[in-house]
Amino acid sequence: MILKNLLKYRYRYVYVALSLVLVILTINNFWYGIIIPFYIYYLIKNHFDLWKIILVILVFYGISILNFNYKTELSGAQFTFKVNRVSDKGDYMIIEGKVEEHMVNVFLTSEQVILPGERYILKGKLESPTGNTIPNTFNYKNYLLSKKVKYIIYAESMEYTSKKFSINLIPYYIEKYIEDNHPYSKSYIKTFILANKDDFNPDLTSSINSMGISHLFAVSGLHIGILVSALNYLLSRFKFSTNFIVSFTITILILYMIATAFTPSITRASLMYFGLTAKNKYKIKLSNIDVLSIIFIGMLLINPYSCYSTGFKLSFYMTFVILLGSRLLLVKGLFNQLLRVSVLAFTSSFIMTVNLAYSFNLMTILYNVIFVFFMSVIVLPLGLITFMLPFFDYIYYLIIIQYNTMITNADKIANISIYMYFNHIIYIIIFLILIFFVYLHIEMKRRVNKPILCCFLVIIFVINSAKFDPVTHMYFLDVKGDATFVQDKFGKCNILIDTGESDKHDEVINFLLSKNVKKLDYLIISHFHEDHYGETGDLLDLFSVNNIISNSNVNEFHGENIDCGNIRLYIYKMNYISSNENDNSLILSLFISGKHYLFMGDSEVSREEEFMNEYSINPDYLKVSHHGSITSSSSDFINSLNLESAFIIVSKNNKHQHPSDIIISRYIENVVNIYRTDEMGTIEVAYFRNKEYKKFYGP
Repeated sequence: MILKNLLKYRYRYVYVALSLVLVILTINNFWYGIIIPFYIYYLIKNHFDLWKIILVILVFYGISILNFNYKTELSGAQFTFKVNRVSDKGDYMIIEGKVEEHMVNVFLTSEQVILPGERYILKGKLESPTGNTIPNTFNYKNYLLSKKVKYIIYAESMEYTSKKFSINLIPYYIEKYIEDNHPYSKSYIKTFILANKDDFNPDLTSSINSMGISHLFAVSGLHIGILVSALNYLLSRFKFSTNFIVSFTITILILYMIATAFTPSITRASLMYFGLTAKNKYKIKLSNIDVLSIIFIGMLLINPYSCYSTGFKLSFYMTFVILLGSRLLLVKGLFNQLLRVSVLAFTSSFIMTVNLAYSFNLMTILYNVIFVFFMSVIVLPLGLITFMLPFFDYIYYLIIIQYNTMITNADKIANISIYMYFNHIIYIIIFLILIFFVYLHIEMKRRVNKPILCCFLVIIFVINSAKFDPVTHMYFLDVKGDATFVQDKFGKCNILIDTGESDKHDEVINFLLSKNVKKLDYLIISHFHEDHYGETGDLLDLFSVNNIISNSNVNEFHGENIDCGNIRLYIYKMNYISSNENDNSLILSLFISGKHYLFMGDSEVSREEEFMNEYSINPDYLKVSHHGSITSSSSDFINSLNLESAFIIVSKNNKHQHPSDIIISRYIENVVNIYRTDEMGTIEVAYFRNKEYKKFYGP
């Protein structure tokens, strides 16, 4: 009876999965709700009988979210902790495990041998992870949620108590085996076997990412397909029965999922093999797309936040697109097939990859054809063989060197990267609709000139979107150090005041790219402390900068008005040869839409007194000096300005414990509104038709 009821929905589970996708998208951004009425209308007209199962799935998804969020909260400073996995980052360790029923990440700076399955009493500071406080940058909270991690703990000490067997010892011993037996090729072996790219050279990783071939080094369906094909070939040569081959392959894939900590792409590909095998064996009348849809729904019900995983999204989306466009791939010749797959993958995943990398490479389609071929035929198969037969290690290493050389040379010779970001949901929706019509025209054998032309026009518009923006923006960025970005309406002027300290995640750079900024009219370095100029080198490598102003060349600019679009900049003539670098900070005013902003850099009290003796001004807003430190913002200085509001750029939990409570009290006593990035995240002040709007990107 159950099977009979299931068969009622054959070939249509994809619509259930799409319903869940639309709900998730709308929860994260209400603009996607525009699509829902049209989708409901389509379902009513064509698949009305699906409403019960859709409703049940949505209810179970909601219950899964509630169950995750409403478990007993953790509290205190001492915890019983069970270890699952350990990642050594050099100067610290990240230990994944459980406290009670909660998944947590523990950060530990001391060096000690910790194994999966061990239990500890740990003491430390408990925190809930925060999301991105700079818009359009990496969201650490969502990343952890995709792994079902709800808390992070900064451990002060860990005391061993006991040990039990854990399946997580499997990847631990596999990694130890690789370290001991593959000294030359371990970077590739770890990638293919454990989905661990920690040993990759950063420059090689950069080339791989810029070329758009990073998916080749993320263990996925390609790797599972080669592994399954190899097992089937070898076992069939030894005359094993079909049932044994299937059972053995399933066992290997289960172990593979455990070894890779159930990485989404590996789990999806393995479950797809299980599902298709069951479908064929028991003659279940489901399409391949519906098998994929059932797996998708199941994984989301187990972890409702899987949708935040890049690997999860790309794995399911690309598999769905390839299955949907399978008729387009029915051509003769391996090269033609690879070319079509590459074109299909590039165009269909365009938005997702662009918004992950903030760019796309015009050579990606060709690179995919070339490097997928070598990966599929040589690099990956030999990697699996070398894993099992370590005496090939050095030979395989020589092949790796050649493959890496091909990648780095190709990146140097023909890297045609175009930087862009779909910074509004409307752009994404329009582009997705156009891509849909492109493939619809291809399927119906119609000319695709018009929809493809429209796609190019949308891309050109998005690249130049700043030129169509009628709003002037000022962003006080939540960085370590200082960074303020000002963008005039219609892209007439871009000014960056300070860059924040050096950041391996390039948050300031990625933020600028997400605003589709191509050049800076002025890069102003207030003074030469690392937390104010640390990203300067990376910025100059990537952006065209018309003018750089610092205390080393300020004589060329100070004492006169500098007009940039509708923004006026004035740098005050001061003494910039103090032995205290903070007191060498540029002091400047920005005039935007009738408002006067004063920037003091990290000027200290003596510098403030010098400024008061030289100038008498009444700004509306102040960017508070030195992150609210007690060394600045004297009572006399605050009293002299008659401020409306003060903005403090200060990172949360900073080691200097800025801002000072005394300084905050001084501003409050003067009836000054205080805006702090450590509490509010990045602060945006926007001007449209001479009206001011504020927006906060809180944690």
